[in-house]
Amino acid sequence: MIASRLFRTCMIALSALAALAPALACGCSNLWETYKGAGGRAYLLGRYKEAEDHLQDALIEAESFGPTDLRLAEVLNNLAEVYLAEHKYAEAEPLFKRALDIRVKKLGAVHPAIAMTVCGLADVYLGEGRDSDALYNYRKALIVAVRPAGALTIGGEFRNQNIFVENLLRSPDTIAGSPETARVLDCLANYYRSHQQYSIAAPLYKRVVDMYSIPASQDLSGWFENPWDCHPDLAESLVNLAEVYQASGRTTEAEPLFKRALAYAEKTFGDSDPRTAQVLQRQAAFLHSQNRESEAEEAENRAAEILDRAARG
Repeated sequence: MIASRLFRTCMIALSALAALAPALACGCSNLWETYKGAGGRAYLLGRYKEAEDHLQDALIEAESFGPTDLRLAEVLNNLAEVYLAEHKYAEAEPLFKRALDIRVKKLGAVHPAIAMTVCGLADVYLGEGRDSDALYNYRKALIVAVRPAGALTIGGEFRNQNIFVENLLRSPDTIAGSPETARVLDCLANYYRSHQQYSIAAPLYKRVVDMYSIPASQDLSGWFENPWDCHPDLAESLVNLAEVYQASGRTTEAEPLFKRALAYAEKTFGDSDPRTAQVLQRQAAFLHSQNRESEAEEAENRAAEILDRAARG
C-alpha cells in the first residue's frame, strides 16, 4: 500500500545516538534539529518507537517556535509518517492535518511540501479503508506536485481537476521528474494496484522507474535532503513494476525486472543489506509462482541469512 521503508545499517542509528549526546550535554539551542535527525535515522532503521520518542522531543522544542512555524510543521509531518508506518492512523491523521494547515498558510497551496503532506494524509485514508478520500487526496497531491500554471481558483481548489488528472494518468511519461511527483505517482500506483487496476498502475510504476533511472552524471543532491521525502529506491520501484506485470500475466517482462532490481540493490546497498534481502524475498515469491522451487529456496535462504545478521547487529 505504501512505499516500503527499508532498514539502514545499525551504524547509522549508533551515529545518530552519538550525535545526540553532545547536544544534550552542552544545552545547545539546536536540540530540535538534533532530535529530528535522530528520529529520522531511527525511522529509516525501522525502529519506530525510538523514532517516536525522538520526534516527540523535537515536537516539544518546535512548539516553542510558534503555532505557524514551518519547523513545527516539519516535525508534525515527520511524526505522522512514523505513526503511518506503525498503522496508527488515528494518531497520524490530526498531525498531517495540522502540518498541512501550517504549510498552506506559510507556503501557499502549490508548494512541493504540500504534495508530500497531502500524500501522507491520503495514505492514512487508504489504511483506514476510506478509499474515496484517499483517491481524492492522491489526485490533489499529483496536481500540487506537477504545479500547473493558473490551476488554482480563488477558493484554493483546482480548476478542471478531474480532466487535468485524467490527462496526466493517460500519459504519465509526460510528467517531469521530482521527489514529489515520484512519491505521488508511486502512491497512486499502489492505490490502483490494490484495486487490481493494473493497466493504470503499470504505467505509473514505469514512470517512477524512469525517474529513478538517472544518469550518474546528474546531480541528485536535492533528492536526498530529507529522509521523509521520497528517497530514490530504484530497486523498490523495479520490484513494484515487476509484480504488477506478474499479476497481469506478463511474466516474461516481470522476470528481468526482478533481476535488475537485485543487481541494483547489491551494487547500491551491498549484498548484506536488509533492502537487498527484501528484493530477494519478493523475487522468491515470483519464482514460487513459476514452480521454480529450488531457485526460490535459494533466494529465501540468502534473504534469511542477511536478515539474521542484521538482527544480531
